[in-house]
Amino acid sequence: MKNLTLLSALVASTLALGSSITHAASVSLPESLEIRSLNGQAVTGVSQIQLSEGEHLLELQYDDLFESNADDTGARVTSQALYLPIELQDSQAYRLVTANINSEEDARAFVDAPVVYLLDTQGNRRQIDLVTQKQLMLQVILGH
Repeated sequence: MKNLTLLSALVASTLALGSSITHAASVSLPESLEIRSLNGQAVTGVSQIQLSEGEHLLELQYDDLFESNADDTGARVTSQALYLPIELQDSQAYRLVTANINSEEDARAFVDAPVVYLLDTQGNRRQIDLVTQKQLMLQVILGH
């Protein structure tokens, strides 16, 4: 009887775990974009994240190193905090991508006007402008 209760609990846990995984959307990011927080909660060292269906706010930071001289010194390009308000559908796998960034100049142009593309498994592509903290606050105040 004790084993049956333990087995029932294990099966219930497995089903609950399986159902939560199948109902989660995943978002993967390029190496140059790092997730700093999700909905205000700190996140570190993740290039793919599981999210529930609905609206989320990701804080991102762009960071990349470009070779600039023959002596192997490089130029690091790092953005300030960039915010991605995102709405996800259930059980979708998304990829967040940038335009091709092949040089320090490309990276600086991206940091000045950060635009990403959200790709889903059906091949749909949505352009999203990342915003700074100041721009995000202004959107909140204006109700956008």
